[in-house]
Amino acid sequence: MSCARGILILVLACVFFQPSLSQAPNDSSIPTLKIETRHVLVPVIVTGKDGKAVDGLKAEDFEVLDERKPRPILNVNVERRLALTQTAQPSATQLSQPAPQAPTPAQPIPPRFTVFYFDDLHLDQTQMHLARKAASAVLSSVLEQNGYVAIVSATGAINSGLTRKTGELERALESLQPHLMNRSTDTNCPRIEYDTANRIINQFDVSALEIAMHAAALECHIDMPDSTLENIVRTVARQALISGNQDMHQTYASLGAYVRKMAKLPGRRVLLVVSPGFNPTDPTIRSDESAFLDYAIQSDVVVNALDARGVYTNSLTASDDTHGATGQAFVELESEHRNKSALAASGLGDLASGTGGVLFQNSNDLAAGMRELSQPPEILYQLDVSLNGVQPDGAYHHLKIKVKRPDVHVRARDGYVAVKM
Repeated sequence: MSCARGILILVLACVFFQPSLSQAPNDSSIPTLKIETRHVLVPVIVTGKDGKAVDGLKAEDFEVLDERKPRPILNVNVERRLALTQTAQPSATQLSQPAPQAPTPAQPIPPRFTVFYFDDLHLDQTQMHLARKAASAVLSSVLEQNGYVAIVSATGAINSGLTRKTGELERALESLQPHLMNRSTDTNCPRIEYDTANRIINQFDVSALEIAMHAAALECHIDMPDSTLENIVRTVARQALISGNQDMHQTYASLGAYVRKMAKLPGRRVLLVVSPGFNPTDPTIRSDESAFLDYAIQSDVVVNALDARGVYTNSLTASDDTHGATGQAFVELESEHRNKSALAASGLGDLASGTGGVLFQNSNDLAAGMRELSQPPEILYQLDVSLNGVQPDGAYHHLKIKVKRPDVHVRARDGYVAVKM
C-alpha cells in the first residue's frame, strides 16, 4: 500500500469514526430511507455440499419468488473476497520462455474495516463479559488482515474510532457495560415480554392472552373476575409494546448511523453485530428493518451477526419463574419460552441474510465466531430484482430465492416492505 493511500485511509477513519463517548446515535442522525418501488437488491450466498462458495452463477441460474410469484432479475453483480496476498500468475507462454521474466507486481489488497457493534441495549452483564473476552482474543488476527477495527456500542456510549492500535481497542472493550433501558424488570407484575405483547395487541392471539392472564393470576396473586384481569393484561401488553417498539427503533437507528459512516470508507466493510437477539415483530419495526437492509446493501456494508447467548436451551430452566404453574399451565409457559428463544435469533438472522452476511449461533466459542465473522463473504451475488407492478402499500413481501443447481445451500434476504409513497 502506498504512503499516500495509507494516509488517506487513516484520515477517513478518523473523520468518520470520531469517538463519541457521551452521545448515543439518534433517529435524527439517520437519513430518510425509502425503498425504490421499481427494484430491490437481494444479496445471495450460495455454497455447495462441501460448504465452499459456488462461483460462476448467472442471472438465469436464479429464480426469485415474491409471495410465491416469480419476479424478473434485472442484473446480477458478483463480489469476490481477495486473498491477503495476490500476485498475478504467469501464463504458459511466459513459463516456456528461457529468459527470466520480471515478476508481475502484486495487486494492492484493499483495506478491511471491521466494526464490532456491541448491543448494549440487550446484552446482560454475563453476556457482555464473555463477548468482551472473545473480542479481545481475536483483535490481533483481525488487524493482521490489512484491517482497521472499531469497538462501538448500540447506545453510542462507546466508540473507539477506527484504529490499528490494540491498546485503544482494549480500553474500549473494558469500558463496555449493559444499558437495558426498555426492559421489563422483576418489579413489574404482570410481566409481559415484547413478543407476547405483539401477539396479544397486533395479532389478536387468544392463546397468548390466556397464557398471560394465567401467569398474571399466579405470579401476582390476582384474584378478580376474568374480564378485569383481561383488561389489566391488555393494558400492560400495550405498554410493553410501546416500550419494545422504542427499543427496536433505537436499535435500527443506531445500526443505520454506523452504516452511514462505514459507507464512506474504501475497501471491504463488515459490521459485526454482537447481541443476544431481538425480534422485529411489529409492522412499523418491519419497515425499519427493511429500510436498514436496503441502506446497508446500497452502502456495500455486510452485516455479520453473533448470537451472544452461546449454547442455549429452548426448554425452561431453574432460573425461569414457573411458580405455581402445573400441568397445562407449565406446558403453555414452556411453549412461550421456546417461541421467545427462537424469535430472539430471527432479527439477527434477518440482518445477516439480508446483507450477504452470516449468523453464528448456538456455540459457546464466541472467539471462533468473531474470527469467522470478521471476514467478508468469499463470493456474494447481488440480485437486482424488478418490482414493477408491486403496490406501495406498506405490506411486507416474503422472498424465496432458488438456485437451479443440485446440492446447493442458499442464504438470501427473506423479504422487503413496499413502503407507501
